[in-house]
Amino acid sequence: MSKKIMNKILASIIAIGCITIPHYETSAATVGFNTVTFESSTTKNWTVVGSKSAHNLVSHAGSQALKVTMVERSKDWGDITKLNITPPNDGDVWNIGKGGSISATVTNPESVAIQVRINTLDADKNMMMCYYNIPANSTKELVVTSKHLGTPGVKLESWSGDGYSGKGVDTSKLTEISFYFSEPQDTIVMPGITTASYIIDNIKINPGTGASSTTSLTPAPAPISSSSSYSSSGGGSSFSKISFESGEALNWKVGGSNSHYEITDSQTSDGSKSLNVIMEREASKQSDATSLILTPPSGGFWNIAKTDALIATVTNMQEIAGLTLRAELTDKNNNVRTAYFSLMPGIQRTIVIGTEHFGSPGVTSASWSVDGYYGKGIDSTAIKQIKFYIPEADPQYMEFLDLPVNYIIDNIHVARGAGHQTTLAEPKLPRVSTSSTSSYTPSATVSQPTITKPTTVSQPTTTVAQQGPTNFTKISFEDGEQSKWGGGGKDAKRTVVTGNGVVDGSKALRVDMNSRSSDWGNLTNLAITPFDGTPWNLKTSNTIHATITNLNAFDWPMRINVTDTKGNSRLTFFTIPANSKREIEITGEYFGEPGVTNAKWAADGYAQKGIDTSCIKELRFYIPEPDAALLPGVTKGSYIIDNIYVD
Repeated sequence: MSKKIMNKILASIIAIGCITIPHYETSAATVGFNTVTFESSTTKNWTVVGSKSAHNLVSHAGSQALKVTMVERSKDWGDITKLNITPPNDGDVWNIGKGGSISATVTNPESVAIQVRINTLDADKNMMMCYYNIPANSTKELVVTSKHLGTPGVKLESWSGDGYSGKGVDTSKLTEISFYFSEPQDTIVMPGITTASYIIDNIKINPGTGASSTTSLTPAPAPISSSSSYSSSGGGSSFSKISFESGEALNWKVGGSNSHYEITDSQTSDGSKSLNVIMEREASKQSDATSLILTPPSGGFWNIAKTDALIATVTNMQEIAGLTLRAELTDKNNNVRTAYFSLMPGIQRTIVIGTEHFGSPGVTSASWSVDGYYGKGIDSTAIKQIKFYIPEADPQYMEFLDLPVNYIIDNIHVARGAGHQTTLAEPKLPRVSTSSTSSYTPSATVSQPTITKPTTVSQPTTTVAQQGPTNFTKISFEDGEQSKWGGGGKDAKRTVVTGNGVVDGSKALRVDMNSRSSDWGNLTNLAITPFDGTPWNLKTSNTIHATITNLNAFDWPMRINVTDTKGNSRLTFFTIPANSKREIEITGEYFGEPGVTNAKWAADGYAQKGIDTSCIKELRFYIPEPDAALLPGVTKGSYIIDNIYVD
C-alpha cells in the first residue's frame, strides 16, 4: 500500500475522531499548488470517493466545472461523498506560505440551503475543518483564510454562521484538501435532506510569505491589480488593487469626525498589510459617518466592465454583534448605487459587487435580503467614487453595537468575468429602522416594505435592589399565578396547554413559530418580566431553571436573552434534542461579569455582555430565525416551556 493511500485512510479515521495518529517524518517534496479548474487539458489531481456518490463535468458560468452529487446520505464517516485534492506525487506536500489562503467557487443548484465543509490536512496529521452555508440556487466563494488555518497543532473553533473547528495546520506542508457534506449529522446539518449536489470550480490559493511557486493549469480570470492594467472600452482608468501595502498609490482616505484608522498586519488576505477602520462614536447624521472613501487618480473615473466584479475581504472585529457594511458607488452622472453585506461577528468574508449590484444606469431597483442593494443603477465603466461605511446614523442599528466599532478590510480588487458571482450570504440581516407607522427609506429613493415591531412588554423605571432575598417567583403558567409574560413574532402563537410538556402543576405554555421570519426585529419570542415591575434580585450563585420540550423532529437551538436594568443583555443558548424534554440551567459563567463581553460558542454557550444578577428585568426566549445556517429548509417549529424557577 502506498503512503499516499495510507494517508487518505488515516485522514478518514481522524475525521471520525477514533484514534490519535503518531507523528512520523516524511521525505516529502515541496511543490506549489496548481489551480484546479476541471478543464479537459489539465492534469487530474482530484478524486471523488464514496459508494453513494456521483460526479460529472458540466458547463457552468462559461467554463467547465465539476458537479458532485450525494446520491444517498451515508451514516458512515468513512463512506461519505467527498472530493479530495492531493499533490501530484506520493509524498509531495504543498507549501502555500505563511498567511496563505485557499479558495473555491461553489454553486448550490438545489432549492434548499446546503452546507459544504472543507478539510485541510498537513503532513503532521493536523486537520482543520471549515464549513460554509450556501443559500438555495446561489454561488459563493469559499475562502479558508490564514485565520482559519491557525497555528500548527493548536486547537481552535468557531461555531457561528460560517465557522471552523480542529487543529491549526502547517501551511508549508499540506497533504490534502477535501470537500464534503456532513452526512452522518442528519439531524443537525441539512436535516431532512437525503440527496444534494454542488458545482465546484477554480480551487486555488492566495500564496503567503515563502510559498512555493505555483502554476495555474488553466489560468483563471486574473484580478486587476496594481501590476495589471485593464479597463473595458470607453476610456477611464483601470482599477489598481488596494491592499494597503507600502509603495501603493494613496487613492483612499478615511472620513468622519469620530473615526480613525490604522495600517495593521492583522486579518490580511493579500500581502502583509490591511486597514483597520475604527468608529469611536456614532454620527448623528450619515454624511458624517466613518467611511473609507476610494477615488480614482487625478479626479478621473474607473472603467470596470459590467461583467467584472469589485471584490474585497472584510473582517468584522466585533466579538458578538453582526455588522452591515455598505458600499456606495457613484458614477460620473451622479447615479448612486448602494450594495450591503452582512458580516458575522469575528468572521472574515469576501464580498463581491458584481453585475446585479451595478444595475442599469439610472434605473432604480432594489434587493432586500441578507445581502442586497438599492438605489439607481450605475455606469460601471465610469465610477468616480466608492465609499464603504456602516449605517451608524440609524439608532435602531446602533442599539445592537458596543462602541468602538471596527472592521478590517484588505485586497480590494477587480476580477475579470466574475460579475455573475452571487455574493456571500451570511446569516445576519441588514439592520434598518423599524416602526409600526412608517417605513425605512435609504438615502436613494427606493420603496421598502414596512417592518413592524413585535409586541413587547413595557418595563417601568425602578430602583435597583442591590441586596436582599431573591424575589423571583416560580412561573408554571397556572391559573391565578402572579406572572407577566408576552412576546411578538410573525404569525407567532402562545397557548397555555395541559398534558404533554407539563412538569409542574397541570399547565405549561406552548410557543408556535408558524412562519419563519427573516427580520431580527420580528422573531417568534416569549418575553417574561417581573410581575410587580421590581427587577429580580438574584445572587450570582443562583440558577435560573426552565424545562423545554422540543416538539420537532430536529434539534431546537433555544436562545434566552437575560437583560438587566443597566443596559447589559446576556445571550445564552442551549440545544434541545429532537422530540425530547430538557431542563436548562443559567448560572455562573452564563451570567458572566456585569458589562464584560465574552463568549463560548458550542452546543450550549453564551455571548455578549455579562449581567448584574441583582437587577434582572427580562428573560426572552427565541430561536435565531434569520440565521440561514441553522435549520435550513425549516419554516415552522414548536416547543413547550414550563417550571421556570430560581434556586
